[in-house]
Amino acid sequence: LGYADTFDVITAIAAIEMVLKGLGHNVKLGSGVARAQELLMVQ
Repeated sequence: LGYADTFDVITAIAAIEMVLKGLGHNVKLGSGVARAQELLMVQ
C-alpha cells in the first residue's frame, strides 16, 4: 500500500469526516482530526 506519514493519516480522517457530514451523519468536523493529533503527538 505504500508509505503513509502522520499528515496522510490526518488528511484521511478529515476527508472521512467531510464525507460522513455530506451524507447527513451527525459529525462534528474536526473532532476526529483533533483526537488523531492528540494520539499522534504522544508517539
